[in-house]
Amino acid sequence: MIDYTKDDFAKAGQFDVIFDTVGKRKSAQAMAGSGRLWPPDGVSMSVDDGFPQMLTSDLIALKQLAESGDFRPVIDRAYRLEEMVEAHHYVDQGHKKGNVIVTVAAPVKAASAARK
Repeated sequence: MIDYTKDDFAKAGQFDVIFDTVGKRKSAQAMAGSGRLWPPDGVSMSVDDGFPQMLTSDLIALKQLAESGDFRPVIDRAYRLEEMVEAHHYVDQGHKKGNVIVTVAAPVKAASAARK
């Protein structure tokens, strides 16, 4: 993982996958001209709408990298759905060090809810 605010990843050579998880156009300058940083079969993805949208093949590539252990997402914090406001406040502060996860509880089936 490379912190674009501290490191110039363009000097690090080529990458098989560049996955911009910052979004909010904060990394646009760092990503400008990044096409030369991956081989012909490489992939560049971003959570930011200003960059190409993820294709199914991109998600499959990420899944394979995660399953092989070559891609390890960084989880900063996790919030329950009921804490969505707090999660947004935390992200908006701009100090998160990884992904912020919002968990959604599985719906309770009516039959099992009636027994409780």
